Amino acid sequence: MCVLALGSPWSVDVMDGSGSRVAVLGDTIKHFPAGHLSAFDISAANVSKEDIQVHIISPNGLPVPAQVLDNGDHTFRVEFVPRSAGEHRIHVAYKSEAIPGSPFSCKVYDVAAIKVRPADRGMVDKPVTFLVETNNAGPGNLEVTVNNGQVPTSAQAQGNRVYAISFTPKEAKPHVVELKFNGENVPGSPFYCKVVDVSRVTMVGAGLEKVPVDHPATFTVDSKASVDQLEVKVMSPLRLSLESHVSTNAEGKLQVQYTPTEVGDHSVEVRVAGMLMPGSPFLVKAYDANRVRVTEVAAGIVGKLVYFCSSPFRCRVSDSSQVMVSGAGLKMSSIARPVIITVDPQSADVSHCVVQVLSPSGAHVPVKVSGKLPSKLSAEFQPLEVGPHTVSVSMDGEGVGGSPFTCNIYDVTKVQVTGLDHTKINRPVTFTVDASQAGEGTLELLVTTAKASVRAEVAARSRELYDITFTPHEPIPHFVKITFNEEDVVGSPFKCEVREFDRL
Repeated sequence: MCVLALGSPWSVDVMDGSGSRVAVLGDTIKHFPAGHLSAFDISAANVSKEDIQVHIISPNGLPVPAQVLDNGDHTFRVEFVPRSAGEHRIHVAYKSEAIPGSPFSCKVYDVAAIKVRPADRGMVDKPVTFLVETNNAGPGNLEVTVNNGQVPTSAQAQGNRVYAISFTPKEAKPHVVELKFNGENVPGSPFYCKVVDVSRVTMVGAGLEKVPVDHPATFTVDSKASVDQLEVKVMSPLRLSLESHVSTNAEGKLQVQYTPTEVGDHSVEVRVAGMLMPGSPFLVKAYDANRVRVTEVAAGIVGKLVYFCSSPFRCRVSDSSQVMVSGAGLKMSSIARPVIITVDPQSADVSHCVVQVLSPSGAHVPVKVSGKLPSKLSAEFQPLEVGPHTVSVSMDGEGVGGSPFTCNIYDVTKVQVTGLDHTKINRPVTFTVDASQAGEGTLELLVTTAKASVRAEVAARSRELYDITFTPHEPIPHFVKITFNEEDVVGSPFKCEVREFDRL
C-alpha cells in the first residue's frame, strides 16, 4: 500500500567563467531516515570546498547542521542527521550564489513513529482487521504481507493517516504479518495471528443442558486446539464465576468439568484460541431435587400455579409484577455519587424485599435499604467500579418485573483530552479525546468564540477514541467545551489562543 509517493531524483549542472562545473547528483538524494546519518554527493571539477555552501532547513524551520567533505575525486559528500520527519529544504550555493533549482526538497521519514494495533487471533473465512497509524511517520511506502504474500490484503483509510488492514485466512494455522515502511521493518514486525476453524469444533455433553447442583457437570470439545487454547467461563445465576477444569480424555478430546452450587440459569462461555464458539454463551439450567418438599399450601403469586392435595386451605397470594422500581440512577449514574433507587410495592401483598448489586468484576456491592413494607423502600449503594452493575430486586423470593436491572456506571474524570495547543489563524487544530476508560455514555463537543460557534470535524480512531479538528479563522480566543453524559470533563471549557501569522 502506497501512503505517499516518493520524490523524484534530479541532476543540476552549473558552469562558471573559469570552466568549473558543479553538479548535484540526483541519484544520491532520496528518502532519508530520521535520526540516522544521511548523505548526498556533489560533483564539482576545479572547485574548492570553500566555494560550496549547503544549508538544510527542517519542516519546523530550524537549521540542520551539515558537513561538506572532499572525497578527493572532484566530488564532495554532504553529511547531515535529520531529526524530524517531513519535507526538508536543501539550499546549495556555489560561491554564495544559489544554483538553479535550489532549494531542493528532501523527504525524511521516521519508521519508529508508526504504531500498529495487531490482531493476534482470527477465524477461518472471517476477515481479520488491524489498525496502522502512520501519523508523524513522514512520506513513504507501507508494505503489508501475510504469510510471505500468500494471503491477499486490503487497506482502507480511516482518516488522519490511520489505515485498517484486512485479510481473510483460509487455513487454521498461525499467520505471519510483516509490515515494512520504505523497506524497513516497522517496530514489532512481524506479528503473529493465531487462526482457528470454528466450523470444525463440536461440543456435546449434559454440562451444556441441564445439570444437578453439587455434582460435577461435564461436556467435551472436539477440535484441534490444545488445553491451553481452550477458555471456559462459567457464571452462576448471581453472576459469580465458577471454577472449571480442562483436560484431555481417552479419545483425545478436550473435556470440561465444573460444579454448580446454586439453582438457576448458568452461563457457559467457550472460546477456542480466543474466538467465541457458535452458540456461546450456553444457557445451562441447574436444579436441586433435594429441595422438593410436599407441604401444606403456602402463599402464592399471581400468575403462578399453587398445588395442594386436599382442601380447604387458606393461601395468601402476592403479585410481584405490581412492584415498581424507579430512580434517576437505575439505568446510568456517575461513580462520584451514590445510586438511589425506589421500590414501591403499590398494592402488592408482600412482606420481604431483597436488593442485591454486583459490580462488573463480580463483587457484591453493599446496599442500604431503608423504609418498611408495605410503604415505599429506598435502596442506596456507592459504586466503586466503572461499567455495568447488575441490580436484582426480589419480593418474597420472586424477582420483580424487569429484574435484574443494568445500571451503567461512568467516570467523567477518566475522559482524557490531549494535543489541544495554541495555534495561528487558518491553521487546523487537531486534538484527541479518549473516553475508553470512562464507561458507557454520550460525548458532546462544542467549539465557540465570543462571536459564534466554529465547525469541528470528528474522526473515530477506535471505540471511544476520537480525533477532533477545527480551523480558526479569527485571531481571537477559541473555547472547546466537552461534556460526557452532560457533565463537563476535567478542564472544560478549554481555551485555545489564536494568533496571526508573523509578518515578514
